[in-house]
Order: sequence, then C-alpha cells, then structure tokens
Amino acid sequence: MSSTWNKLVNLVIRPPRAQYDPNEHLPGPRFRIAGVTHVRRDVDIEGADGLTLKCSHYEPEVRGDDPLPCVIYLHGNSGSRCDATEAIRLLLPARITVFAVDLGGSGMSEGEYVTLGVRETTDVECIINHLRDQGLTSKIGLWGTSMGAVTAIMYASRDPSISSSRNSSTCGCGSLSRNSDRYGLRIT
Repeated sequence: MSSTWNKLVNLVIRPPRAQYDPNEHLPGPRFRIAGVTHVRRDVDIEGADGLTLKCSHYEPEVRGDDPLPCVIYLHGNSGSRCDATEAIRLLLPARITVFAVDLGGSGMSEGEYVTLGVRETTDVECIINHLRDQGLTSKIGLWGTSMGAVTAIMYASRDPSISSSRNSSTCGCGSLSRNSDRYGLRIT
C-alpha cells in the first residue's frame, strides 16, 4: 500500500516536466500578430524559496510611453510557458502584454516538485512585484489553467489590485490520468 501511495503522491507533486527549447517552441524573439511587430523578452525572476523562475514577457516592439496592461499566464500541472500561445494570440492585438512563466518545479524553472497553488502563489507575487518595479505595466490580470487556475484564484483572493482573472479546469484530474502510466498507476 505504501508503494502505491508514494507513486500517487509523486504523480501529483512531481509531474513530468515539459521539455522544450525556447528558440524553437516559444513565439519570437520577434514576431508579427495582426500586422504589429511584437517581441519576447526572456527574464529570470527569483520566486518562492529562492528558486529561479524562467519567464517570457510578450509585448509590442514599439510600446510608447504609457504603461500597458499585462496578463500573467499560469500553466497547469506538467505545463510550461509554452502553453501561453492562445493568450498571446488573443491579447497582444488588444495591446495587452502577456507574461508567461514556468512555475517552480515546472518547465525550465528550478524546483523538484509543485504544490498545486500553495508555493506558486508566492511565485505570482514575485512576478507582480517585478512588473510593478519595472513601471511599464498598468493593470494586471491572471489567466490560469488547471493548477494555474487554482494559483490564480488563491492569489487574487488576497490581492484586490488584480483587475481580472480567467480560469479554466481548476481540477487536476486530467493531469493525473494523463501521467498515471509514468508511475504504474491506473486511474479511471
């Protein structure tokens, strides 16, 4: 029983990491949407527990002087900043920048495990502090999927300055069933 329990726990907190090459799998570093040139600026941010978070900020190449709104994209369990493609496609034409992150324990960021929103809310706080310190962002919104949706809800509940939140699939059941074979478990 303890072996099965350990496998189940590892399935949740140590999901398979998204493996990718930013130069091949992320938009940019320079690209066009709706006739406007945009750029991807990669940045490392210190997140929860001092872990280095790998991030990408997508914005118009020519911004002007006014701060722009930004939506932080928060991926699901086993996800990465590669999953922000829909947000990028929908938001950049509206002059809303997109900040995508590999949350701690995911993608190319440091960390050995995920906490399904607990530690990740501190990652979001670190990202928001970074954006505010830069002085180029007006309103901030969150876009979360699965684990990222839970993180967005948890963070927004304590920060009234968050102007919007779009969340989907707040249950991690899909990740569990997709990754169960890795640990020799059958989830139906």
